[in-house]
Amino acid sequence: MGDDHQLLMGVLDDYLTAFQVLDSDGNGRIERAEMRGLFETMVHRRVHDSEIELLFEKANLNGDGSTICFSEFLELIRSHTVDLQMVLDYMKLKPHENKPQPSSERSARQRSIRARSQPVEEVNDDKNVDKMPAIKPGEVAEVSSLKQLESVLETHSNVVLEVTYRYCRPCKMFARKYDAIAEQFPNIAFLKVVGDKNDNTRELIKQLQVRLSPTFIAYKNAERKQLV
Repeated sequence: MGDDHQLLMGVLDDYLTAFQVLDSDGNGRIERAEMRGLFETMVHRRVHDSEIELLFEKANLNGDGSTICFSEFLELIRSHTVDLQMVLDYMKLKPHENKPQPSSERSARQRSIRARSQPVEEVNDDKNVDKMPAIKPGEVAEVSSLKQLESVLETHSNVVLEVTYRYCRPCKMFARKYDAIAEQFPNIAFLKVVGDKNDNTRELIKQLQVRLSPTFIAYKNAERKQLV
């Protein structure tokens, strides 16, 4: 448990960055050609097909075997099969191209901007605002008030809280990965708060003093340890 907690609390942003570096086409999965590019660039030799196949066999947690998802990538890091620092060094070597933004991305960005300028319908949940949320291993639970958060911190020694907003496009893009992390670390309570849901969540965000989204706050024995 201590190893899991250290892995998660220390460099969560590095793990996400490393995965996104290898996932060059942005489809949420690492393919063989992408992994081969990493090793051939960093070890300065041709990597045999058998080596890549062995790596994918070790990563095959979900029975797919054809690609590596984020939770499988985390397992490769934990087992030291893939070195995190090597991936981060690889990121520095990759050329950064200033590609024109596709029209689909421009349209999505425009929709996001319009959504932020429009009023968001309130979701009132006053009846359950003081009730402790159900915490299930491997799942993300939603909190809506400071009292709910405090109740979880009182009963769970390791907690990670994500601050998100309904208009936040990066938050939506990261949702599946956050769920995957929760599945990988069932001994940690994973929470999220939707900052623009209602007055209670806005008050919680104010108490947390968070200005960016998504933001991740890690707690150890009810003590705030790190903000990413």
